[in-house]
Amino acid sequence: MPDRHLLRVKEFSRKHDWPEGSLRYLIYNAFPRKLSDGSIQPGNGFAPAIRKVHMTPGKRPTVFIDEPKFFEIVDEDHARQLEAIGL
Repeated sequence: MPDRHLLRVKEFSRKHDWPEGSLRYLIYNAFPRKLSDGSIQPGNGFAPAIRKVHMTPGKRPTVFIDEPKFFEIVDEDHARQLEAIGL
């Protein structure tokens, strides 16, 4: 099993000085979802770094961010952007 370092959103935000609202936006848009017109909105690519755990039945899940995977995705996206502009 790969080494995991899971942090709650607030913990991740504090540790990396990343705005919590920005993280929640990435989490909300991480997974594909069906729109009202029936089309599918693809996810933003961050789904592999997000873990939703139902700690208490009947309540919203606790959201964790897989810290190494998150930055792996950020680095891959950055490399794609550089490649797209020829750098």
